[in-house]
Amino acid sequence: MEPAQREALRVSAGLAYACGSLDEIRRLLRDTGADPTTPLQQLLIRMRSRDTQAISSALDALHTALQRAGDARGIFGNLRGMTGAGLRPIEIVYRCPETMCTGRRDDEVGSQNPLCAITGCELIKDIKR
Repeated sequence: MEPAQREALRVSAGLAYACGSLDEIRRLLRDTGADPTTPLQQLLIRMRSRDTQAISSALDALHTALQRAGDARGIFGNLRGMTGAGLRPIEIVYRCPETMCTGRRDDEVGSQNPLCAITGCELIKDIKR
């Protein structure tokens, strides 16, 4: 895998984790959303503006902030294997509508029509056979 591909996968997997854990991250960092300079708010701003060059550094800053707040694993220590876990005979996944993250597995969402925690857009249901 080329370095650029590995970085894109690292960022997209990190964004998927951040999106799926947004409420927990907010609680841990005590981030109410009122201060636009916090690492979480900076990441959200970059994502909403689709500033792809700045997303990686904002994600790294959020990872560091989580570790400082007591989450030793941060963003990247919580990622499932970047080589893929393999497919079950039928696997339901929800893809990011903005194609910015790796999305979430069916067992990682809590509703019939899950939404992206960052953009509010409905995730795209995809059935893998």
